[in-house]
Amino acid sequence: MNEDKIQSSAEEEKAADSAAVAETVTDSNSNEDAKAEKQNEKPEKKGTLLKYLIFSFGIAWILQAAAIFCASIGQTLIYTIILTLSMFAPMAAVLLSGAGLKGMGFKPKLDKKHTPWFIFAWLSPMAFTILGAVVYYAILPSMLDMNGGYINAMSGVDIIEALKQQGMDYKLYIVIEAVSAISYGAFVNMVVGSIGEESGWRGYLYPELKKRLGRIGGLILGGVIWGLWHFPITFFAGYNYGTTYFGAPYLSMPVFCVFTVFFGILLDFIYERSGSIWAPALAHGAFNAAAGLPIMMLAAGGDVHMLLGPSPIGLVAGIPLIVAAAAVLIFSRNSVPPETD
Repeated sequence: MNEDKIQSSAEEEKAADSAAVAETVTDSNSNEDAKAEKQNEKPEKKGTLLKYLIFSFGIAWILQAAAIFCASIGQTLIYTIILTLSMFAPMAAVLLSGAGLKGMGFKPKLDKKHTPWFIFAWLSPMAFTILGAVVYYAILPSMLDMNGGYINAMSGVDIIEALKQQGMDYKLYIVIEAVSAISYGAFVNMVVGSIGEESGWRGYLYPELKKRLGRIGGLILGGVIWGLWHFPITFFAGYNYGTTYFGAPYLSMPVFCVFTVFFGILLDFIYERSGSIWAPALAHGAFNAAAGLPIMMLAAGGDVHMLLGPSPIGLVAGIPLIVAAAAVLIFSRNSVPPETD
């Protein structure tokens, strides 16, 4: 009888301990959820978002207009410099609007949890570019020309012959360009341009829109805003797609906004998981370095299909990137604040 009472008492004590542990875990999870919610709902100064948009678009569009003028008079170097400067307009807008750069993770955490996301940010753009080119040229095989037909036509120079005089094969030249893009090209672009955009888009705008509109609404509107930010240079100067594609210049912005919405989803995901604004800046820089490589294999006259590819900003060549972004949107957990210092 006493043994039964002792056993019963032990079982009750064990159950009580289990309940206490469960309650502690629940409280811990609740505290973490509350902390994340508190971070997401951090109040901002009245009118900051509007000021950010005005400064970001105003500065960039003025610079883009100047770049378009320089291109029209043949000053291509000045055109490139001004376009590079315009990429810092979003960062300038964050500062001028009063939002500030604090808390964006400018001091990266290179530990076991966060470092893999930097590696993903560095290598995935090249992977998406290669996969996209494979899809594009598989669907439109007549557009593939390993002798640089489109590049020759655009430059007015026989690149194959010029390379032969230097003892180099065109295919080897493409490989060298690819290695350059994935090595130093990605990191140069990260510092000279991409960090200026990412601190504005992923660092400030996307979190702010997600707080106001929810995750999906914020990501879609953020992507559209990012795309429209390129309007003058894309619509009037043929940036990204040229000027001879089917539907020029009117179809460039809708197609580019499709790309910016889906690529923006991936960059936002990288930012959340890495906890540092440098990670999406690296991915952005790596993409800019790699995206032009498939055009080196484009046949003469292929520019008529530029809205489809072969660069991953096209609707066909962009399929791998779009699928990956859609998977992130569907299968990843709800948006969380980046773990930044």
